[in-house]
Amino acid sequence: MLEKNWGILTDELAYGKLKLFYAWNLIVMVKSLKDKKQKI
Repeated sequence: MLEKNWGILTDELAYGKLKLFYAWNLIVMVKSLKDKKQKI
């Protein structure tokens, strides 16, 4: 029972890290696009 819960917990942590990674990439991309628009 404990091992099963631990597996679910680690899956949720991995998914959370993945979402954080994608969100960070999106923020960086938007910031770089805004910077490019300001330079033009």
